[in-house]
Amino acid sequence: GDNLPALESVSGGGPVVGVELSPYAVRHAPRSARDGIRAGVARAERLPFPDACADLVTSMDVIEHLDDGAALADYHRVVRPGGKLLLTVPAYQWLWSDHDVWAAHLRRYNRSTLVAAVERSGFHPRRFTYFNSFLVPPAAVLRRTPARQLVKGEQDEVGAASPAVDRVMTGLATLERRWARHRRVPFGLSIACLADRPGNPRQ
Repeated sequence: GDNLPALESVSGGGPVVGVELSPYAVRHAPRSARDGIRAGVARAERLPFPDACADLVTSMDVIEHLDDGAALADYHRVVRPGGKLLLTVPAYQWLWSDHDVWAAHLRRYNRSTLVAAVERSGFHPRRFTYFNSFLVPPAAVLRRTPARQLVKGEQDEVGAASPAVDRVMTGLATLERRWARHRRVPFGLSIACLADRPGNPRQ
């Protein structure tokens, strides 16, 4: 729900709607400027929208939880020709841990596996970058060494961070975003991919 106001601010006045599996999340999602409901309960593989209706579909850390081919196929159905898809997913299968099991992940991705999945669904990848690069070292230590015993499955690497650590992480994330606007980040705990559906845009 927190992504909806940000997307609405750049939508050019077009409607922005979201779907979630959690009724709780839907009830607490921010409402539109006109106090209208803009989120509902639905599955990513069966979006409640007509064909070719969306200029942009965003899928933030979703497809790793399900049949990614089915979800990407429905995203392709919903995006109009010339429209775009923005995906984020967790990176590196070698970082698989109890946290992934707790979070109900089915897989983690790298550049080649994500690009292949996107292309199989009919999208054309345009931009690709890793992000959260500064989290890779602590994740590697806490997931691939005996230090993993210090972290429970339901926790992440910075889940119990102090305010000082939060400020450092926020600063690093800000610097990384500035870099990613112009260049790819070569590694990171997550991946972002911007793709488009080939075809002539609606006039």
